[in-house]
Amino acid sequence: MLDMNRQHGTLPVKDRIVRALRRARDPVEAIAGAVSDTILGTVKAADGLGDSVFVSVTDIIRSAVDGAVEAGADLAQAAKGISIGILRGTRETGEAAQKSLGHAGRAIIYHTAKVGGDLAEAARGVVQGSVYGAKAMGLDAAAAAASAAHSILDAAKDVGPAAAQNLRHALAAMTGKLKDRN
Repeated sequence: MLDMNRQHGTLPVKDRIVRALRRARDPVEAIAGAVSDTILGTVKAADGLGDSVFVSVTDIIRSAVDGAVEAGADLAQAAKGISIGILRGTRETGEAAQKSLGHAGRAIIYHTAKVGGDLAEAARGVVQGSVYGAKAMGLDAAAAAASAAHSILDAAKDVGPAAAQNLRHALAAMTGKLKDRN
């Protein structure tokens, strides 16, 4: 596995996220850019070695969540930025992009739970980021939202029954708001 601290000089990914957030006017774009750039650097360093890159993306997500918490960022915006950054950085399309979004959603929820963050806010950001990223890449936004919701619920089951229950309610509320807009 790649050493994420060494890859970008002396700054670990978490510090990169914190610095980007502290300078940014748009936290979502700051996180998306930092995550995307880090993934692109990881892929280049790994020469596209599949599993190593997949594990490294998980490490990038963990570091991004930790950095967002340290910087005091809104976790919904952080999750949205991470989701967008994953799509940009992996440059996946179609089914592979949906798979990347699902992995990102699970990892964001899991790591948000580990740091004691608001899971409902993180879930909202994952869904928003998946929809935004899908639209930007010409993918099916409804499929992206469904994939994000599924991955969120999978991750919540691993966190615990209370988290799963709370996230089911949060996702139902988001679904109701989306239907009201149409």
